[in-house]
Amino acid sequence: MKQQFIQNLQRVVFLFLLSSSVASAQTEDYYASPQLYGKFTFIGDLFYFTYDHSLLVTDANNPNSPATTLFSTLEFPQGLAVYNNEMYIPGYLSGSIQKFSLNDAVPTLTNVANLTSVGNYPAHMLVVGHDLYVSQFFGDKICRLNLDSALPITPESIITTNIDGPNGLLEVGDYIYVCISQSNKIIRFKPTNPAGTVENVITTGLNWPHSLVKVGNDILVSCMDGNKIVRFNYTDTNPQVTTVLTLDKPTFIELRNGWLYTFLRDAKKIVGIATANLSTDSLTLTPQVLLYPNPAQEAISITNCAEGLSAAIFTAEGKLVTSFTTAENLSIPVTNLANGAYFIKIDGKPTLRFLKN
Repeated sequence: MKQQFIQNLQRVVFLFLLSSSVASAQTEDYYASPQLYGKFTFIGDLFYFTYDHSLLVTDANNPNSPATTLFSTLEFPQGLAVYNNEMYIPGYLSGSIQKFSLNDAVPTLTNVANLTSVGNYPAHMLVVGHDLYVSQFFGDKICRLNLDSALPITPESIITTNIDGPNGLLEVGDYIYVCISQSNKIIRFKPTNPAGTVENVITTGLNWPHSLVKVGNDILVSCMDGNKIVRFNYTDTNPQVTTVLTLDKPTFIELRNGWLYTFLRDAKKIVGIATANLSTDSLTLTPQVLLYPNPAQEAISITNCAEGLSAAIFTAEGKLVTSFTTAENLSIPVTNLANGAYFIKIDGKPTLRFLKN
């Protein structure tokens, strides 16, 4: 009993120090503009970001260098997602999904799907395997598109109840976690059986949860109306939120090279905080696992992956090709594989996909 009390006391002290030290940590301005709309993402050394109707790109290591406007007739894009070297963009008002090739010097938009048949207002998007999951904020639904299907793709509504204003999506293990902004909660479901596995994860301590990222065993959540970023341990049986950073209206959040970035809605700027300023082991930020080249002919490289994790390659039909143990930087020959799509499952990491040609 005494030992348990001491352990509980130590945990309380740890959480207090965590919230005190991190919440007071200094952020650095990364990019600011009165026209900045919010959604942004990093792909290698490129920084993609949105204005009201535009998508721009510039050098991620020098964001204030001149940006290239890729498109200027978009409809308030709330989400960006990448699959097979193509970026997908939602049209918030029209309910459309469009895409363009990241390899094209002069990109053009291709219509992928229209979601009006299953509800409008596509917001955040997430690629899992060959499927694109889309939260429909005012439609109060989550739909799914098989990106390997012929165009135009017919959307499938997979969750239609108890989701009042879905926003951010995040894949963790076998689950997809979802911010339910208007109900101030986090839910999760299994992509293999979406409607049958919906469960509440966090129902208290949130104020308009907007976006999520995974850091170790923690999920960080931006709370726009709460002016904070909180964390919870998704492996806990009964997870509780703790404030780790106090900011003015944080919305979209992304990780890159040991930095956490978030868009501050009212300030119209993106700020970052370095790993060194998050001075706890549980919140050590790690770079995103990367796979390249994709498509591949001779070998694929996997970088920024922890050592000693169980991993396996599967065909698009789910047949096991090979299993292996990860290293921080790994090269895998693929010359003997038949041409086609393959998936790599790594314990505790998002599913990776590559093409052999």
